[in-house]
Amino acid sequence: MKSQATTLIALIALATLTGTAPPSPAADRATQSIQDVYNQGRAAFFRNDFATAKRLLTRVNQADPNHRPTIILLKNITMAEQEAAAKTNSLEGRLRRTSLPRLDLADARVPDVLEFIQLKAAEVSADRTKPNFVVRLTEEDQRRSISLQLNQPSLHAALAAVATLADLDVVYDSHTVTIRSRRLTPAPATTTTQTETPAPRPQPR
Repeated sequence: MKSQATTLIALIALATLTGTAPPSPAADRATQSIQDVYNQGRAAFFRNDFATAKRLLTRVNQADPNHRPTIILLKNITMAEQEAAAKTNSLEGRLRRTSLPRLDLADARVPDVLEFIQLKAAEVSADRTKPNFVVRLTEEDQRRSISLQLNQPSLHAALAAVATLADLDVVYDSHTVTIRSRRLTPAPATTTTQTETPAPRPQPR
């Protein structure tokens, strides 16, 4: 009790000398509350829950516009939102939103599977156009057979499943989807659907 009284007297004396009042318990609680909200917003940011993070960090920014960690996180959230919007409008985004009918293929060659997916995608597209695939497979991968059972997948998910089963890479460009054997070195995408069979070479990893 004596220690608390001594501390209070010291604070009052300091306030008298500096002309400022000692921090009130209410101010301490407000500061702690802002820090708690910031910690929750920061945790949401690193969970990639940007909606929650933005809501919480905006509250912190309104209470303390000069809190630099909050400013940085809010800028990062804005950048992430812009990237997400760009991806939604990209070819990859459109393929994520394109749903295919059920796929049920047994022991089908990889090129045939890719052509089948193209045809199904054209059937469900508004303009009846096939997505532009650039297919580059080794001779071995052209002969490879896979079985595929997917219930109304997105076109993006169907290609990802084929890539996993056949050990392929899928690369999205602005107008084309390049599907290639992982043993091939990367090559520039073109706007013509084609199948090439160059000699396999090790790919740098």
